[in-house]
Formats: sequence, C-alpha cells, structure tokens
Amino acid sequence: MKQWVHVILQVFIFLLVYYLLDLKSAAVVTSAHFIPTIDFLMLKLGVLGGMHRRLFHNIFAAGIASLLYYQLFGPLIGLLGFLNMIFHFALDLTGRGIAIFYPLSEYRLRL
Repeated sequence: MKQWVHVILQVFIFLLVYYLLDLKSAAVVTSAHFIPTIDFLMLKLGVLGGMHRRLFHNIFAAGIASLLYYQLFGPLIGLLGFLNMIFHFALDLTGRGIAIFYPLSEYRLRL
C-alpha cells in the first residue's frame, strides 16, 4: 500500500479517536500506526535493509508496543494501539506481504 494511503487513513483514525476521546489519546493511538513504518525508514537509510515488513510488521512487535501503551496510557489506549497496528498490517498484505510471525518464521502472509 502506498505511504500516502497510510497517512490519509491515519488522519481519519486520529479525527475519530479525537472525537470519541481526547487529543492525547488520538495522538498516542495514531503513533502506533507508524511503529511498523520504522523498518521502512531503516530500509531507506540503508540500515538492516532486508528487514522491511519483518522487523516491526509482526505480531510480537504489535504485542510489545500495545503492552507498553497499556502500561503508560491504560487498557483502552493499549487495545486501540494494538488494533491500529493490526490495521497497518492489513494494509501491507499486498505485494510481498508481511512476516507476521517473525522471528519464529519467515512465512509471509499476503493477499
């Protein structure tokens, strides 16, 4: 999925969470969507080049991030952060797909 599509959808999610909760919650939940983008930035910078859609595009990274969000911001934000990362994964299922169980498996889930 193109990066601009990720951004447009996150603006929508930000506005939705802001409407339902508050500005801080919206910013935190939206930030969860961009955690998987870190491996894309690492690819562009030439650091760990072969790790795109593996290092942070897996269920373990989503779990760790959501536990951190849970501890820092509470259960609702932890759950919303997890769901937002899963939403990001769903958007990236096209093309090469994502290594959903990395580092346990290199299997790539794709559509």
